[in-house]
Amino acid sequence: MSCGSNFETTNCVCDTLLAIVEAQDQVNPEAVATCTTSCNKSIIELLGGGARNGASAFNTIPVMITSKSTGLPFLGIGFRREPKFKGSHYTQLVSFETTVFRAVDVDAGNCCAVLELLTTPCLIDDRKHLAKKDSLVGKIQTIVGDIDEPLLSTGICITVDLSCFCSVTCLPATTVIKADAITTEHHHDHDFSESSDQHEE
Repeated sequence: MSCGSNFETTNCVCDTLLAIVEAQDQVNPEAVATCTTSCNKSIIELLGGGARNGASAFNTIPVMITSKSTGLPFLGIGFRREPKFKGSHYTQLVSFETTVFRAVDVDAGNCCAVLELLTTPCLIDDRKHLAKKDSLVGKIQTIVGDIDEPLLSTGICITVDLSCFCSVTCLPATTVIKADAITTEHHHDHDFSESSDQHEE
């Protein structure tokens, strides 16, 4: 016995949950899964399940992954080059922080994955406030609170070792749109106007 279940795998929690599911199926074999949001549901949505013509209205299953070391959603950080303000030939590196990703590629041989950082208009507007957060928990709470549609593609990709994570949460399938410099223009204009005001003072 292991954690109240027969030892079938090398993972105590896996054994226990497996025993629970088997017991539930025995007492109610006709039960239908009650998950209204899950990775399986999101995959069905993405592939056009339920659509009359079988065509999908979506292009992405956004995911959040939980770190083994912290037990918190993984915080991805990346940078891209953008104009300092509209029409400027000068550029700056702009940072993005997020807990929501699009899986771009997975190497089945070593379980490394390429993930694209996804953002939202709220996260873009809240970026300066987010940067001032001292704690990881504070950053993650702010980001999770700003998750909404539309999700925006940043074009920023990171490579991660999937063995560092203990769970994956799938958001409902959605259509991710490109977040180009025009999308973040408001943020840059705001920064520029602030610096101009300070200079005038």
